[in-house]
Amino acid sequence: MSPQLRAEHLLAAILSSTEDAVLSFGLDGAVQSWSPGAQRLYGYCESEIVGQPLARLLPIADTPSFDGLIRAAISGNFPHHETSPRLHKDGSRILVRLTHTPVRDDHGHIIAIVENGASVASKSIESTGEAHLKLLIDQMPMITSNPGWSPQELEDAGAIFDGKSLFDNVNALAGPDGVKTTEGFIRGMFTKQYPVDAVNWVIQENLKFPREYAARLLFDHATNDWRDLIPAINIPTLVVGGKASLVPWKSQVWIGKQIKGAKTEIFEENEGGAHFMFMENPEKFNRLVNEFNG
Repeated sequence: MSPQLRAEHLLAAILSSTEDAVLSFGLDGAVQSWSPGAQRLYGYCESEIVGQPLARLLPIADTPSFDGLIRAAISGNFPHHETSPRLHKDGSRILVRLTHTPVRDDHGHIIAIVENGASVASKSIESTGEAHLKLLIDQMPMITSNPGWSPQELEDAGAIFDGKSLFDNVNALAGPDGVKTTEGFIRGMFTKQYPVDAVNWVIQENLKFPREYAARLLFDHATNDWRDLIPAINIPTLVVGGKASLVPWKSQVWIGKQIKGAKTEIFEENEGGAHFMFMENPEKFNRLVNEFNG
């Protein structure tokens, strides 16, 4: 056996045995290679994904950051490590710790990228011997309603948009009135007693993110239905909501009832019980988390 063939066999054996998802993609974003670990993590077999855009694994809102990775690779300013969400074949999200390594030709030019991915959740469990606690803060199971839902389904989901209002808000956020739309949206996330200058600071921080991408993020967030996944959570969970939040508080109660052993806490309006209750009442919020954490 030639040294080159021996090296190829050794590499194949390493990729077959590692639990991590190892893949490579070209500067056009197309997947070039796919390890058994990648199939286990993402659900796609090699024949389904090789030749397809890696963007298939990315939530819509993360596409710009992936495009930026490609541009950085071409320019030589290459980011090697990051933690980022990825999409499984079944549509569920996975938080993955990623390591990127450039592949160079004989002239030193980057021609492809090798990505090594490991599920953050599974690595945490391996390192500690037990699952971490989960904290769910004021997020509805499904933001956009289905016209065929019953009143009870609508209440449980906590939807605040229908199809038309979702697109109206997304288009407004991405359009000429994006700043004004942002200001109104964020001011509605605080109670009236919270200092105006503090709310303005949150708005200015939010506006650092381009409105086009903010609109994509809102659309992606508002079109994911988590109701079938929430009951699958099997680690200690604290669910926190607010009576004055734009997220209907009864949807938080529903979430708590779906997760075995979960604790649910709903802040009253006079306790700063809006979307950012952890900013308005950090004393109570931190005490709850510390008590839950033991």
